Order: sequence, then structure tokens, then C-alpha cells
Amino acid sequence: MGESKKRIIDIAFLIIFFFGYKGGLYILNNRLQELAFLLTLMLFLYGASKLAIEKEGINWQWWFWSAPLFVGYFMIVPAVVFYLHTGSNALFSFFASREFIIAFLAPTIYFIYKLGYPIERLETVFICSLVLLLLTYLYFYFTLDLRALLLQGGYMSMQISYDEWRGYRLVAPTTALNILSIYCLLAIFQQGKWSKKIFIFIVFCLLCYCWSVRMARSQIAGMILSILLYPLFLSRPNRVNFLMFSSAISFFLMTLLMDTFLDVFMEADRIRTNSYRIAFESIAQNPIFGFGQRSIQGINYTDIFGREFYPSDIGVVGLFFKYGFIGGLTYIFYLFYTLVRIVKANWYFKFIFGRLNAVLWALLIWMIGVVIFAWLKTEFAYLSGIMTAALIIGLSACYRDKFKQDLSK
Repeated sequence: MGESKKRIIDIAFLIIFFFGYKGGLYILNNRLQELAFLLTLMLFLYGASKLAIEKEGINWQWWFWSAPLFVGYFMIVPAVVFYLHTGSNALFSFFASREFIIAFLAPTIYFIYKLGYPIERLETVFICSLVLLLLTYLYFYFTLDLRALLLQGGYMSMQISYDEWRGYRLVAPTTALNILSIYCLLAIFQQGKWSKKIFIFIVFCLLCYCWSVRMARSQIAGMILSILLYPLFLSRPNRVNFLMFSSAISFFLMTLLMDTFLDVFMEADRIRTNSYRIAFESIAQNPIFGFGQRSIQGINYTDIFGREFYPSDIGVVGLFFKYGFIGGLTYIFYLFYTLVRIVKANWYFKFIFGRLNAVLWALLIWMIGVVIFAWLKTEFAYLSGIMTAALIIGLSACYRDKFKQDLSK
């Protein structure tokens, strides 16, 4: 692959990551995220067609057909199911699920890598996009009049929150900030040029300022918890036995304390408790395909189940409500499948190169948090989470191929 093509692909991946992590949230009502979908599909078709002609022995059919089947199911079936339940326009629900298109990024990364695009270069572009997202957020935080935008209503008012303790806050690209924060924590202490270390330290200071502005205590606590759990359970293969033992003990304790927890929870959060009740009743009536995917333009869940019903607030249960057992179990499978892939990629990288890869490690720590809090928030059901999962699958496939080549030498 020539240098000119690599530069074009650099720009394409930068745009995909930037808008995929909601870098255009404050620009043109976030319509620029469609550009990320378009570029992903273009790179996918380019890589797939060129690789089908030039290369052999890469299991091309699996990589080519898996993404369309996955995306097609989650865009078409929930839309049709919601139409059958409500009579709402199925096209509205179909396009409401377009964020799943970013799943094409997984095979795209592998195809482009096999055509000669260096995986280290992709990691650099990825980190640059996260830094650009950080700077973009800070720019709009300081230039926008948050109070005026919140009061005037409309699209931008939905990107701003307010409470007496934390004041006016602009919605942030949380997933990007989370991954970049973890990356900086490791990259600062790794060997490298001092100029790079100084740059990373400045970025980390800006990140600390963002977290102080956001005052996102649960997200910061989740990040710290994930970092602490890594050396206990996933730093080396022999720690997996301890993980399995601890998981069994935790499950047993949760079973004993479940009644007490439910009593306290139902008393403290009646709105979410009501959402759980409605979701479980709907799942019992529609167990296979769920209730379907709503859209903002058509009939909403609140129009049917009441204004305080939000499936997004009840984690995996909300996912089973929307997509049924087929969709819910598929989500759980990919959740642990992605975790296993990034864990193995970290182990092999450390075994072969004798050090941690800061990008892979940051993605692993993020994945630990996603798994821990899956019962509250389903990251893989939204654009940022789907793209990060696709990145992990694509990167791990590239590194698996790279490890095989290095070990065979």
C-alpha cells in the first residue's frame, strides 16, 4: 500500500472515530455522524473487494458476511416488530437503528490491515481522534452559552443538563474521555521520547479538568474500580482461576442479599422500579423478538407505557424488552466475546513484546467497566459502544495475525 493511500485512510479513520464518538454533537444537530457511517461502508467495500482479488487464505467470506447479517438483523427485525405492535412507520424505526452500521468497522479494520495498512498507524490515528474530541469539547464548553441554550429549548437544550450542585454541564463524549484517560495513565510511565511524555501529561491535565467540570462521580468510580480489578483477575492467564472462584462467591452472596437489595431499591427508585415491572410484563408477552425499536419521529415508548418508562434506564432488562431473547442473548454473547478477545490480545502482546500496549490496555479497562455495569447500562446498544466493540474485534484480529507472523519467524 502506497503512502498516499495510507494518508487517505488516515483521514477516513480519523473522521470515523471523531464523529463516531459524537464529535459532531454540537455541530449541525449531529448530522455529521452520518459521514462516519458512509466512510465506514466505503472502506469496507474497498477493502473487501480489493482483498478478494489480491489475497487468499484469510477466511474472507466470514469477515464479509458476518457484519451485514448482524447489522441487518438489528435494523430490520426490531423495526418490523415495533410496527406490528404499534402500527408506527417501520422506516422510522429502521433509521433509528442506523447506529449499528458502525459495526462494519470490525471487518473494515481487518481488511485494510491485510492490504498493508500498519496496525500501529491505526492506533496513532485513534488516539489523535480522542485528543481532538477532548479539545472540541473544551472549545464548545467555553464558547457556548449553556444557560441560554437550555432555556431556549430545541436540540441543543438536550445536550445540556443542570442541577444546583453541579451547575450547567455540556454533554461530553464520555466513552472517548474514559478511554483516553486510561491510555494516558499508562503511556506517561512507558518508555518513550520526553516530548511525547510532556504532550501526554498536558492531555491528562486537560482530561482531569473535564472530569472536574463534569463531576461524573459514578463514571470516575467505575474507571478506578476497573483499574483495580485488572491486576486481581485479568493481568495474567493464571488469574482466571481466581476470577472464576470470586465470580461464584459473588453470585452466591448476591443471591442471598437479593431480597434485601430489591426492597431497598424499590423504595428508593420507584420510577425505575415501575420501568422494570413494565419491561418484565412485556418480555413475558413477547419473549422471542421483544417489543421492537421506537423512533423519535414515530410512536414512542412513553406514548404506550407512560411518560416515566425508559428502557435505556434499566440496562440489560431494557435490552430484552426491545429485542427479546434473541437480541438480549446476542448482546450478552458479544459482551463476553469482546472481553475475551481484548484480554487475550493484551496477554499475547505482553508475552511477545514484554510490555503492555497502552491502547489495548485502555480498551481492556474500559471493557471491564462495561461488563461490570451491564445490568445498569448497555454500552453496546449505542453508537460509541458499538464502535469501540468493533474496534476491539478488528484490532484483536489484526494482532492475532501479527502474533502468528512474529512467532513463525
